[in-house]
Amino acid sequence: MKELKRELRKTRTKQMEESEMIEVRERKYGKRRGQNQKKIKIENIYKLWEGNGMVYMIMKEISNIIRISIIAIIVSVICFYNFNFFNKSEKIIIETWWRWLIFSINGIMVVIMNIKYCIGIIKIIKKYKSTRDFCNQKESQEIFNNTEWDDSNNKKGICYQLNTEEGKKIRNEIDIFNGEIEISEKEIEQRILQKISFRDDVISTILRKVFKETEQDNIRIQSIQKVCQTKYFIKYLNNVLNKTTKEIFLTTPINTTTPNKFSYEHYLYLKEYEEMRFIFIETFKRKLIINFNNKMIISFIGSIFNIIFNIIEFILQDFSIILNNTWSYGGIKFLHQVEFNHSQKYHLNKALKHAKNIIDRKRSVKYKKIIVKNIKFILIGGLMIMLILNFNGIGIENIEIDGSGILSFLSPFKNFITTGIIVFFIVFVTQYSNEPDLTTSFIEERNKLEALLNYNFPSTGNNGINNLSNFYLPGYCEMCLNELFAPFSTINLLRKQENRVLFGNGLNEIWYDERFTKEDSPYTNTHFELTQFL
Repeated sequence: MKELKRELRKTRTKQMEESEMIEVRERKYGKRRGQNQKKIKIENIYKLWEGNGMVYMIMKEISNIIRISIIAIIVSVICFYNFNFFNKSEKIIIETWWRWLIFSINGIMVVIMNIKYCIGIIKIIKKYKSTRDFCNQKESQEIFNNTEWDDSNNKKGICYQLNTEEGKKIRNEIDIFNGEIEISEKEIEQRILQKISFRDDVISTILRKVFKETEQDNIRIQSIQKVCQTKYFIKYLNNVLNKTTKEIFLTTPINTTTPNKFSYEHYLYLKEYEEMRFIFIETFKRKLIINFNNKMIISFIGSIFNIIFNIIEFILQDFSIILNNTWSYGGIKFLHQVEFNHSQKYHLNKALKHAKNIIDRKRSVKYKKIIVKNIKFILIGGLMIMLILNFNGIGIENIEIDGSGILSFLSPFKNFITTGIIVFFIVFVTQYSNEPDLTTSFIEERNKLEALLNYNFPSTGNNGINNLSNFYLPGYCEMCLNELFAPFSTINLLRKQENRVLFGNGLNEIWYDERFTKEDSPYTNTHFELTQFL
């Protein structure tokens, strides 16, 4: 009997130890998948804040469903339509086995795509609900509502709060530090700052230096801005920095104390290497055909259905606020423009949470634009169907052209007067859906941002928000053309030695910027080692 009790106590003790170990693991790494642990990622919060809310994201998915359905209708009409242009047939619809096969495949693809979009909507709802529940917790509010990095006015800073027991729990839930528990407050600050895009910061510094050196030459600065404002150029510059970091900076035999770190000696080596010819020209040549085929031609063909729907976002840090009408996105780029201190990045994260009230006022405009874009797409589909009917002679019958006469070649185009009305509406709604929202002045935007961040930005100098006279602000059609021909304009810009020198000086500027050189900067931390590039 005693032995039985002893065995029971051992079993109970063992079970308690196992349960405690499981609890520790769950606290550190989260529960197993089978236990439906709602793992909250910090990226989900950003997507919801910067994506202007759940309803807007759902409307984008619904917009995709409408678009794919209209394409399916057009393909279905093409499948069964009689394309005999010369011998008019009484039969408009022709049914054959291969037409039904194409129609069936098209239908299956549409159903699969619509199911995918519906699943996406469900995921957005789940993500929004779980994130909202997490952010509404009292413990989370106490952590994220703290506005200070360090102790100030007898208040414990954010780094201290994240190092408390409750803070460690939240750190694990939002997965900032990969489940690590024992981290110093200084290291917490450095790791948070490391999440700032090092690549964007470098590009912003380079371009700001280029524009500063060319500020007296309006013609030259506009020609450079014309190229730099394209998405292609920014992606190309990213590729350049990626390539040089991986293939040169990490392999060049230079005598440095930290060979795996991007150093000034590496830069001098590159500058002497045929005026950075390898960086800006050879890399471009190898990537030109791939980038052009994959992005430009496909984008151009796709524009038949959506009129270059996603042409340009104006990624360039110093100018993106001018054209982008999303306030929260503009706030991020605004901080880059005024050369902000990185410690203000946390204030921006707080501002993004409170900016939701401001975004709500502009959300109705975005909803209208989504609706208008769908109307535009419907009109384009109607125009294509009408053109197909025109080519078979089915249309307005009160205009007759003698088939044997000299004007017989005009027969397929006799209904263009009617279709011209549809074209007019397409152009009209396109202009409306892409018109920048300039209802709020830049001064008001700056005042809002300063009020939210409790920080006054300088407005003097050529990078100030009030100096817009030298900015190159193309129209919508011109922007589309600039983006389409960006590969050619990029190589034309960088084939000139004086322009390559400008960008070389911009790269050199990094070594005089305290953000990259001061000892306590996360960019010079030994743990960093260009992980943002790699």
